[in-house]
Amino acid sequence: MTKRVAFQQMLDRIRTQRDVDYVIIYKLSRMARNRFDDAIVGAELKKRGVTLISATESIDETPVGQLMHGILAAFNEFRSAEEGADIAYKMGEKAKKGGTLGKAPIGYLNTIDRIDGREIRAVAIDK
Repeated sequence: MTKRVAFQQMLDRIRTQRDVDYVIIYKLSRMARNRFDDAIVGAELKKRGVTLISATESIDETPVGQLMHGILAAFNEFRSAEEGADIAYKMGEKAKKGGTLGKAPIGYLNTIDRIDGREIRAVAIDK
C-alpha cells in the first residue's frame, strides 16, 4: 500500500488538514488487497471521523454493514492470494516450456516458434 502515492497523499491530507468527511471508493478490493491493510485504513479513517463509502457494496456503520465489510475484506484477500498463485503457476509453466514472460531485454529479440502445433515465444540474440 505504501507504493500507492496518491492514496498515501489522501491519507496524509486526512491526517493533517482534517477537511475530509467521506472517502468514496468503487469497491473495497480496489482499496486494499488484504484484511490487515483494510483494517489499518479503516481504523485511520474512523479515528479521523471520516466515513468510508463503497459505490458498489453495502457497507456502513450498522452491525450488518460492518459484518459485510469484514466478509468482503476476507474474500478480497483470498481472491488476491488465489489469483497470485495461479499467475505464478502459469508463469512457471510457460518458462518450463521455453517461453518468455515479457519483452526481450536490450540485445535480444522476441521470437515465435511453432512446435507440435503450439506457439512458443522465446528470445534470441539480436545480431
